[in-house]
Amino acid sequence: MAKNKQAAAQDATTGDTGGDAIAPALRITSAQEGRWRAGVQHTRLAQLYPAGAFTPDQVELLEGDPVLVVERLTDEQYRAAVEQAAAKAAQG
Repeated sequence: MAKNKQAAAQDATTGDTGGDAIAPALRITSAQEGRWRAGVQHTRLAQLYPAGAFTPDQVELLEGDPVLVVERLTDEQYRAAVEQAAAKAAQG
């Protein structure tokens, strides 16, 4: 049975993965330069990761790390952040 749009929007907002769903897109910033977590070295500069870049278990690990600031992003928020970063890079 398909979820209704409101339930799907709630899942995207809360990050409810429903079991076998893909983990959400993330923006991760580290308070400690070079922090390693989930196989990735994190920096003080915010980094964007698309949905599915990490497993749900890795997302849980990342969110539990007190040195990292992990923001769950909807697909729309992720696209906007990528576009903003590209525009900023193009400006030099």
